[in-house]
Amino acid sequence: MSEEDVEMELWEHLEELVIRLRKSLIAWIIAMLFVSVAPASILDFFNSTKGFDFSFSGNYKTIVQSVIEYVLKETAPSGVQLIAGTWTGAFSLYFNAAALLGFILSLPYISYQIYAFVKPALYPEERASAIKFSLAFIALFLLGSAISFFIVIPATLRILVYFIWAVGATPIFYADEFYNFIFLSTIMVGVVFTFPCFVYILVKIGMIDHTDLTENRRNFIVGVLIATAILTPDPTPFSMLVLSIPLIILYELSIIVAKRVEYEI
Repeated sequence: MSEEDVEMELWEHLEELVIRLRKSLIAWIIAMLFVSVAPASILDFFNSTKGFDFSFSGNYKTIVQSVIEYVLKETAPSGVQLIAGTWTGAFSLYFNAAALLGFILSLPYISYQIYAFVKPALYPEERASAIKFSLAFIALFLLGSAISFFIVIPATLRILVYFIWAVGATPIFYADEFYNFIFLSTIMVGVVFTFPCFVYILVKIGMIDHTDLTENRRNFIVGVLIATAILTPDPTPFSMLVLSIPLIILYELSIIVAKRVEYEI
């Protein structure tokens, strides 16, 4: 193959990549707009005295509004008050929530575009592995996000608010900072829980094996305990243990995965 043919093939791949990225971005934007204006329930629209009431008052409630209210209900301790500290803080919060929900909603389509781009370069057995990898990644991410949202964050906030009341202060927070903390913490923990998937890739390409993981088990446990103690802001060990124990279990799972991958290779 001539150098010119190689260059043309490279540009064709880049062109296809740009097209699929553009399609993914468009899908994300459409999903953002949808959750921003669509009613959380069709009953909200019919019960609204103003029809499409985009002033965000009355009975009409968008999907983003409903999710924000749900997050507050599930995570905020009793007595916590939220205020809009700046003129643009509430808009920033609404936009960030819409972007996050829109990305989650469009994630299956975006995943398909990624898979369709790499599919021609994969063997049939590798395509099956890619699908399994994607499902495992999503499942672990959702597991970590759920543990963070329903257990770690509420427990952490309740402990912190206890100390706020203990010193005679009132727990009043900026709304955008409160929600952004919850969104970011949920996503970060979800990503950390996908650790076995990255181990799978590293073992697959021969960078590590199960003996490396076994020999570094103690170092990993110590590192996890230190990291969770820093990342969880409450002064008690409860949140640290709730977050670190599943990570240690996932590390042991990663050793099992590594052994299986080595056996298949």
